[in-house]
Amino acid sequence: MSINLLIITVGFLLLIAELLIQLDEGFDLVLIGLNLIIGGLIAQLVGPEFMGMPSWILALAISGLLSIAYVLFARQWIRRRLQVKSTRMNADRLVGLSGTLRSPLTSRTVGQVEINGERWRAKSDQDIPMESEVKVTKVEGVTLWVVRSE
Repeated sequence: MSINLLIITVGFLLLIAELLIQLDEGFDLVLIGLNLIIGGLIAQLVGPEFMGMPSWILALAISGLLSIAYVLFARQWIRRRLQVKSTRMNADRLVGLSGTLRSPLTSRTVGQVEINGERWRAKSDQDIPMESEVKVTKVEGVTLWVVRSE
């Protein structure tokens, strides 16, 4: 196996490692792996020698320059684009609010609670009679979990 093919193989192994590890910091291994693949392929196309030196030196030089350019110029931009922003949904904003139960609720049934003029699906671990004041403790999908207000 030529050194150029070894460089390409290492590039593919970095791609696979990123997929298996699933780092939260971005995909540095993917881009460095791609840089190795690009450098190795260019060197493989050039042949065994380039300007009197082995082509694997060209492969490493191309890969190194691309990786340095990525770290200096593109890394922060890519990380900002990949950053997941946690946005609270409207239903999440209801946690802690009080409302009126519009149908009886038991630990085995689903009811309705009215909060700020809107009706929501409600569940509880308690038996709560209709028209009771309740407080939202958590949200699961579009269902509000409530407890009887004191």
